[in-house]
Amino acid sequence: MASSSSDDFSVLVLASDLGMDARPFLTNKEREQNQENPEPENWHDCSQDFISDEDFSDLDLLQFFTLQGSDKSGNRIFRIVGKYFPAQVVSGERLKKYIFHKICSELPEGPFCIAYMHSTVQKEDNSPGVTILRWIYEELPADIKDRLQTVYFIHPGLRSRLVFATLGRFFLSGGLYWKIKYVSRLQYLWEDIKKGEIEIPEFVQNHDNILENRPLTDYGIEPDPFHLSEMPMTAYSFGRTRCLNRKIKRCLSSEGLYTICSSTLDTVVAVTYNPVSKWKGPPKPKYTVYEVPQHVRDLYKDSLEKYRKSEGYRVGWSDEILGFDCGGQQWFSETCFPVGNLAKPSIKDLEFILELKQLIEKEEVPAPAPMEQRWTACSQSTMSPASSSAEDEIFSWVGIIMHLPTMVARQRKEITDEFFHYRHLTQVELWDKYSAYKLWAKIEVLKDKDELAALQARLRKRFPVDAYNKARKEVDPNRIHSNNMLEKLFPSSETN
Repeated sequence: MASSSSDDFSVLVLASDLGMDARPFLTNKEREQNQENPEPENWHDCSQDFISDEDFSDLDLLQFFTLQGSDKSGNRIFRIVGKYFPAQVVSGERLKKYIFHKICSELPEGPFCIAYMHSTVQKEDNSPGVTILRWIYEELPADIKDRLQTVYFIHPGLRSRLVFATLGRFFLSGGLYWKIKYVSRLQYLWEDIKKGEIEIPEFVQNHDNILENRPLTDYGIEPDPFHLSEMPMTAYSFGRTRCLNRKIKRCLSSEGLYTICSSTLDTVVAVTYNPVSKWKGPPKPKYTVYEVPQHVRDLYKDSLEKYRKSEGYRVGWSDEILGFDCGGQQWFSETCFPVGNLAKPSIKDLEFILELKQLIEKEEVPAPAPMEQRWTACSQSTMSPASSSAEDEIFSWVGIIMHLPTMVARQRKEITDEFFHYRHLTQVELWDKYSAYKLWAKIEVLKDKDELAALQARLRKRFPVDAYNKARKEVDPNRIHSNNMLEKLFPSSETN
């Protein structure tokens, strides 16, 4: 360290993944000195010597580097599809020769641009390396660099953004850094390039559709979509499947037979309109028939922008996301019973509510209002409270409720006792009369042995308990998906 030298030197520190190839950082003289048998190369102008005699028909078939149409500024487009490039079998030297060959043999005079599609690119399979690409760019003649106007970087990933944001200004020379334009969606590409001027591979379009529904994937975050349309499930004996066989499916319910692995929720927006006034008549149109299409387009554009600004994503447990705020703690009990069909309703849904109202008034039950009632079609699952062999049968669901607005233990106990008295009254007076059965999520395991035996007998009367237990034994022999409630409500014949 005490010695000194008159020679000047400099140190360039690189990230480890960028220091694999030092050639881009060497001058031409240093590059020649480091080669044992340097071969003269003339890559300084676009003469006939610049075009290689090598056969590139194999690379042409891959279609990863092709000349397409023009953008709106009149620049010819070189389309690069990163997914099509086999980086593991094509050397950097041959790639350079191929690119020079394509530019000088196909590109006409005038400015040009590059549309690079980064969709689903894998670094190990499709990327030749940043240093190789820089080396190729540095070897281009100066006039070709000047003719390059824009690089449309389509579907950039988080890694690409970070690399160019941190090292791009120093790593890319000749103003290339300022020519890069990130295009996160194809709809933004059409602002600079007309549709039809460039061919979009199907997988790029599919990737764009995925990003449109899951924009956080642009930043390396993979949220689960909130559109529930299919539910893959895992059962012990069947592995991953979308649907068990028909025999077991008939006894399938959400209790104890399978695990939901992922789900997609489809939402429907219902739009209604105000009825026409009998006195005023229909309103006068604000727009003529020629103005309506433009007005509709403006409304759609404004609405789309409004929804984009208000959209958001939330990550959390399923019971938090797929639930709703009930307004505080409460006791709740819901029953389901048949009410005929759409063609011939039995009116039992109205009779049930009327009798429930009379029961509340007679017993002076402090029941909050309004009462909750809903209707559904029947279910094909024989373990559903709404199961029916008749496809057109409908069911009504009625819920009784008592809120727990206080944290005082004595008051909460009084409300709890009052609620169970309320539920007992409905059970005695209404359940058997209307063939009403509780929602599985709201059922309780009774501690009294006689009451539990009566509940087991009532469930066996309505549901195919033996078939259900057989299915449980087949798909879950180790009782992994079972719990104390299931074992109490559906005891198998082996344990009786």
